[in-house]
Order: sequence, then structure tokens, then C-alpha cells
Amino acid sequence: MNRNLTLGFSLVGLVLAATMVGALAVPRDPLAMDIGNRVQPPGAAHFFGTDQYGRDIFSRVLAAGLPSLAVALGAVAIGLGAGGLAGALSGLHRGLADELLMRAVDAMLTFPAILFALMVVAVRGPGNLNTALAIGLVNIPVFARLTRGSVLSLREEQYVEAARALGATNGHILLRHLLPGLATPLVIQASLSVSTAVLAEAALSYLGLGVQPPDPSWGRMIGEAQSFLGRGPWMAVFPGLAIAVTVLGFNLLGDGLRDRLDPHTR
Repeated sequence: MNRNLTLGFSLVGLVLAATMVGALAVPRDPLAMDIGNRVQPPGAAHFFGTDQYGRDIFSRVLAAGLPSLAVALGAVAIGLGAGGLAGALSGLHRGLADELLMRAVDAMLTFPAILFALMVVAVRGPGNLNTALAIGLVNIPVFARLTRGSVLSLREEQYVEAARALGATNGHILLRHLLPGLATPLVIQASLSVSTAVLAEAALSYLGLGVQPPDPSWGRMIGEAQSFLGRGPWMAVFPGLAIAVTVLGFNLLGDGLRDRLDPHTR
């Protein structure tokens, strides 16, 4: 039994289930203020306590799951789609096209990831879509280099050479012969990239550049709790735990998939 895979699936399933609950049936309105119950500790009435406006933190943590995960998954989809295509074209064509694409990827890697995302959001403005785009652009070089390396290895296989000798086009070779071999490393990398995307979304929201109020976000909740840590540490603890469980779950899932699917590690 692969313990990492089992635990990763369990944690990710728990997070997704909580996200569905938060999207469909939260116990209380996550936006409703109750000034008379400001900064109340966890108890029977409010499982995770209340924040500086008397809002129920338990409901806000559940409701924040959907935008946080949507941004993270959208960012990984952008990185996988654009980076995978660039890497595949680069590995197939080689020559000048390979050099130009890889130099563009190298140029993107020269910027620290979080600074590059901050620059994109600062130019385009805050919001879910722009946050997903910013994090997705950061992920493009990761998927591009991974895909290119895999394509360079797979294109030397005999079945690919046979297809090329029979007159198959590059598009046919990519879709019919290379894509099945690319699926495993890309799925593993996508699982691992979701965890970093969740952290990046939380960081941008913490800085006020991600999910905008009044909608809740784990990172923004931690930022809002910063001034109240002495009076109500639970305001930051529970959204922080939500981030930690999500990141741990996707990391374990990625490690488990790598151990299960990669023949080099079996």
C-alpha cells in the first residue's frame, strides 16, 4: 500500500468535500456581521470563533475554499496548457524554434516566482482571474522544461521513428505516440504544482492582490487577523490550518502518484 497516495487522496478528498459544503450549505452567512460577538473564542455557537466584525470563522474558512482552489487549479491549467504545448513544440522541432522557445522560458525563470506574479497582478489589477493568470504564467516554465525533456527522450524510441518513417506528421506523432508517455510526468507535476499555487494565491491575497473583499480567502483572512493575534489567535490559526492541510494533501498526492506511476521509482 502506498501510504503517501492514500493519505494524499484522503486529505484532498476532505478539502474538496469541505469546499463543496462551503459552496452549497455553510452553517452561517460568511459575510454577515455581528458586532456584539466580535473576537469571540471557539465554542458551541461558533466552532472556530469569530473575527473582528463578528463573522463566523468556520463558515468563512469553508466558503474561502472554493475561490482559493479555483484560482490554484486555474493557474495550474494555464501553466500545463501553455507550458506543455511550448515544451512539446520545442522538443519536436528542435533547431531555431527550440532555441527561441527555451530562451523565452529561461528569461521567465530569471525572475523570482512571487515577484513575477506580483508584477503581473500589479499591471492587470487584483481579482481571481488576474491572480490565476499571474500564477499560471509562473508555472509555464516548469511544465515547458518538463515536457521538452520528456519529448526529447520519447522521440528517440523506435515506435516514434517507425511512425515518422511511415510519413506521420508531428501533430499525429505528438497526439498518438508521445502524449501517452507524457501523461504520467505531467499529472505528477500538476498535483505538486497545485500546492505551490495554493500558497501563491494565499500570499497574493494576504497582500490584498488576490480575492477581493467581501469574499473570504484564506490568505486574506490571515492578513486581516494580523492586528488581532494577541486577542484572537484563532482568527489566523484556522485559515492557516486550511492552507497547510491543502498543501500537504496535494504534496502527498503528487509524491504518491510519482511512486506509483513512475517506473524509475518502483
